[in-house]
Amino acid sequence: MISRTEILTTVDAIASKRLFVDRTWLVDRETSIALNTTLKKLGLIELLPDGGRYTNLGKELDIDLQELFMGLWEPCEAPWVLEDHKLLDESECDALFDLMETDEYEAKLRARVQQAYRDYHKVTRVH
Repeated sequence: MISRTEILTTVDAIASKRLFVDRTWLVDRETSIALNTTLKKLGLIELLPDGGRYTNLGKELDIDLQELFMGLWEPCEAPWVLEDHKLLDESECDALFDLMETDEYEAKLRARVQQAYRDYHKVTRVH
């Protein structure tokens, strides 16, 4: 059985690579399926006929936030996920929503999610 530390290390490696290294951050259908398969194998989500849900371990490890770091959330939902985890205040959330219809939105959202990743992990180094 895989340890909690190994699960966290695997999830963080995926999230940080997608968020900081990969040219494309937000997932396409194929990548979404592959990532969800991995999260299922790690015991963080359960896939059901009508969707999926987080396991208790997934909830404990903030898998909803990790999914955002991986680019699995719809961009319009990202500000709420960050706000729920207290990584974005209400005014920042509103500002992101105001930018949503602009061409700059995805780049600005990614930069803000990168900052949230650093804040969440208390990371001071630059990826």
